[in-house]
Amino acid sequence: MYETLPVFHREGADANVAAKIEFQIDKKWAAATDKPQTGVAAVRITRFGGAVEITFDKPRTARLSPKEWADTYLSRAVCRNVLVDLKPDGDIVRYRIAPAK
Repeated sequence: MYETLPVFHREGADANVAAKIEFQIDKKWAAATDKPQTGVAAVRITRFGGAVEITFDKPRTARLSPKEWADTYLSRAVCRNVLVDLKPDGDIVRYRIAPAK
């Protein structure tokens, strides 16, 4: 079971404006991957020179979804999910979304 946080990654084939998704582990930022990473304290999403941070109430195990999802009909939006594992603790996942500092 996962808490799913959808991220608007980019528009269609325009990879030049793709969002950068990073995990903060041990107070260091690293590129997020589709492999489970333990100790994730926050997620940072950067796009168009701005950023937001999703800060968890305590370190979590998280990963990116295995693939992007693309709307092939109208919007051409491409999304990527951040998956927060609910199994280790089985408790409620609490987080705060705010502009990055």
